[in-house]
Amino acid sequence: MKESAAARSGHAPHIRVLQGSEPPDFCAMWGDALEIHAAGRSDGLPDPAWGQAPHLFQIKGHRDFPGSTRACEVRALASSLFSGDVYVLVTEEPPRVFCWEGRGSSAEERAVGAAFAARMLSAVRSNHERVELVSEGGESDTFWLSLSGKADYAREAPGEGPAAPAAFAVSREPRLYAVSDASGAVKVEEVHCFAQGDLDEDAVFILDARSAVFLWEGKRASKGEHAALATLADEFVASAVAAGRLAAGVPVVYVKSGFEPPGFTAMFAGWDHSLVKPFVDPETGETLAK
Repeated sequence: MKESAAARSGHAPHIRVLQGSEPPDFCAMWGDALEIHAAGRSDGLPDPAWGQAPHLFQIKGHRDFPGSTRACEVRALASSLFSGDVYVLVTEEPPRVFCWEGRGSSAEERAVGAAFAARMLSAVRSNHERVELVSEGGESDTFWLSLSGKADYAREAPGEGPAAPAAFAVSREPRLYAVSDASGAVKVEEVHCFAQGDLDEDAVFILDARSAVFLWEGKRASKGEHAALATLADEFVASAVAAGRLAAGVPVVYVKSGFEPPGFTAMFAGWDHSLVKPFVDPETGETLAK
């Protein structure tokens, strides 16, 4: 890489990038895809601890930003799946690699998933000659067993069965909006390239997930923000329906911090459940189980 004039003069810009909020130009620097492993290996290969459990990677991109697709390790459970993405499942006993394609995944996500799965197949030295491609709805018992059994997971429409492929063809990316009264007045700002870390416990958020609207409330959100959320949500939905961005009758789901359903967490790349702190009742001091 050529050294820029700014770098030679000692004034190269320093850009801070948070995990999960990587911009497309940052992701493009890593070749096929940026890979984020839970084990934190810098060489991108499995470490000895990998023999203890299967590993699941979410391949998620942004349709409006080609080259933004990344591979993030998530909990190896069926509930981590989402119909709108691709997932690569790596097992150690015996070594196998599955590439699961959700009905609503993009062409870029499928291409990146295939390339990433091929690299993982080489890394685990599987006796299988090729990656086992799995289309949503065609999963084998072996696949589900590797994820601790079949379970409900997030689909395009919460609480419903798999959406028809045509429904995904017109899908758009989810959008997140922060609602805060920290300045003295209630303000709504869109959060671009959002990540789990953007969910501030001192605020409330509106997540437009296409087939549902989630109203997320932080543990320390003010009474003013809480009161404004319902009104803002009604106005947001009415405006989006009038503009054709949302269907009439779209469900509105209230979500408390620490109790996020799969349909909510699936909108975030590599949602880390270990970062979610349990809710402690301020009156009794009891920790509420999720």
